[in-house]
Amino acid sequence: MTPEEIKYYRTKAAELLDHRYEDFAWGSLTEFGSNDDTLEARIREKHDLPPRPLNTVPYERIIKAPPVGEVKSPPASDSGVFTEQVAEAKGILSQPNAYTCQSACIAMAIGRTDIMTIRAELEAIGEPGDPGVMGVLLRKEFGDRYIFDDNASMSEIREWLRDGEFLISHGWFTASGHVIALDGVTIDPSKLSYKISVKDPWSEFSFSAWAYNNPSATQYDGDYSAHGLYASIIAGQSVSDAISIYQRGELDSNRKGAWIHRILPSKK
Repeated sequence: MTPEEIKYYRTKAAELLDHRYEDFAWGSLTEFGSNDDTLEARIREKHDLPPRPLNTVPYERIIKAPPVGEVKSPPASDSGVFTEQVAEAKGILSQPNAYTCQSACIAMAIGRTDIMTIRAELEAIGEPGDPGVMGVLLRKEFGDRYIFDDNASMSEIREWLRDGEFLISHGWFTASGHVIALDGVTIDPSKLSYKISVKDPWSEFSFSAWAYNNPSATQYDGDYSAHGLYASIIAGQSVSDAISIYQRGELDSNRKGAWIHRILPSKK
C-alpha cells in the first residue's frame, strides 16, 4: 500500500471519529501501526461494528477504498442517523460511590436526587442490587406502570424503548456487575445498525477496552453499542464471558437473558 493510500485511509478514519487528520500523532506512512489499531477499535465501537477480522489491515471493510489508481475522498453525504424514540425526559445523575449504581438509576426513574436515601430504603428491604428488592421500591412508586421482565432480548428492549419506556438493567461491565438505565434507540439506516441510548451513572464505558477509563468523568448520557450491550446484559455470564462474546462480534437480537425493570410512560 502506498503512503498516499495509507494517508487516505487515516484521513477517512479521523473523519469517522469527527476529527481531522492533523488531530492524531500518526506513525510511519509506509505501514500501519498500533495507533491505527487503537483508532480502528474506537471507530468500530462508535459505529456499532464488530471487531476487525483476523489477518486484515486496519480500516479494511469499514472505509470505502479509493478508486483504482487515484486517491481521493468519496463525496460527502447525509449520514441519516436519527433517534427513533426516547423515554420521557429523565435527568442524568452521578452515583456517589461504587456501590450505588442501582440507587442512582432508580432516582433517575423516579425523579429524585437523594441517592443515598434511596440506597437506605433498598437496604431496609434487602440486598440493594437484587432486582427483586429494586422492584419493590419501583412498584411502590409506579404501581401498574411498572413491569419486571427477567428474561428479555435485544429485540424486546428495542420495542419497549420505541414505546417510550424507561428501562433499568444490569450488565457485566465490572467484575461485580453494574446497573445502568436505557432510554432510547439511535438508528443508522446506512449501516443497518442501531445503538441504545443510555444513562450511565458512573461514566462512559469503553467496550473495546472493557473498562471505565475516563477518571475525570462522573456520568454518561449517550449511546452504547448494541453489540456491547448484548454481550454485557444478555449473553454474558461474567466479565470474561462478555468480553469473549463482544470480541467475536456476536449479536442475536432474539436471544433472551437480560433482566429489565420497565417504567411505562405516563398516560397523557
